[in-house]
Amino acid sequence: MKYMNLTKILCATLVFGSLGARAEHALMSGAGSLGIIPGEDASLAVLLGQGIDTITYNAKGHCVELGSLRTQSGNTEGRIAEFKVEEIRSETDLRERLGLSATVSMIAALYGNPSGRMNFVYESRVNTQNRYLLVKSRVANQLEIADEFTFKEDIQNLLRSTNGAEAPFVQACGNDFVYSRRTGVEFYALLEFLTITHEQARRFDLAAEGSYNGWRGVVDLDYALERFAGIAETRVKMVQLGGSRVFPQVGDLEEFARTYPAFIDASLSGAVALEMVTKDYGGVSPVLIGPDMTETRKRSVTMDTVAKNREKVEDLRRAIDYIRGNLNFYQYDRRVHTFDQWLTQLKEFSDANDDIASACLTGYWEWCSITPTHRLPDIQLPVRKIR
Repeated sequence: MKYMNLTKILCATLVFGSLGARAEHALMSGAGSLGIIPGEDASLAVLLGQGIDTITYNAKGHCVELGSLRTQSGNTEGRIAEFKVEEIRSETDLRERLGLSATVSMIAALYGNPSGRMNFVYESRVNTQNRYLLVKSRVANQLEIADEFTFKEDIQNLLRSTNGAEAPFVQACGNDFVYSRRTGVEFYALLEFLTITHEQARRFDLAAEGSYNGWRGVVDLDYALERFAGIAETRVKMVQLGGSRVFPQVGDLEEFARTYPAFIDASLSGAVALEMVTKDYGGVSPVLIGPDMTETRKRSVTMDTVAKNREKVEDLRRAIDYIRGNLNFYQYDRRVHTFDQWLTQLKEFSDANDDIASACLTGYWEWCSITPTHRLPDIQLPVRKIR
């Protein structure tokens, strides 16, 4: 099939100064534990200096005075033009590539108020039995980073009067605060390859091997996708943050490659707040009165684990449903592969998992922990027939 040369188009239109991820990481490495909250597509609106409880995903008060904002390079006009094609194997992969934490995603699912990015994850319904490529284009301004952090006077008084107690501080300020932001536009396309047979899956895996399993930089999309042409029927799902969000229906890989430059052109206007970056309160001055956040950190780890468990359950349920509907393509043995029993085990585990999440979210801290017996059921799915 014939493709347009995307490299030339991008190089002609995306002429921005760019600071590498390594330099950005170096600037942020002293910031403590970091988190990213989706920007204007999120259900939670937070501002610079505002606190957030990352366990319940609730906004809190403005407890920190920020110093002046600066960009990575000090150049306010520098922008980053980024293009990636990455293989996706699970819902967790997709969520992480879209910059969403497991906890944020789970809370949005439980309470039914997801952002644009989260909706994209849910609606994509990634099935581990198929193969996926995520095409990500991003035109973003440099991070604006606060260079100093100081507790506000009333919070200093609170910390002194409570001797740095954790509970009243978290109630007022949460366990993180927003100290950085980035604006721009992003475009995502998820290419789903309906790999029914073993041979189709094998051909995809060969195409994605080595240096082609995770392209980076401004690359030639038509060259990248040409390796995957004709492997299997392909579905395309798209979402954009900023700019126009109305897309024509695209039916296959060739049509996507042909129309992709037009999507890029449409994404060059209408910048939004892509992400707000948070850090913990470690290092906020005066440091000596800062709270000990040991228990909150433990609960945060529990929530992250529970949220990732939830994704693993959904991946297994979708895989079981898919395999049951396509048994003739799998090495199925009814004595070994007990689908109904597995689904019962997954439901029992999922119910217990949601109970832990509920305890964490509602403040029943004695139940906000994971016992050694709370383990995902060991399920060995049947594999595809070679012929």
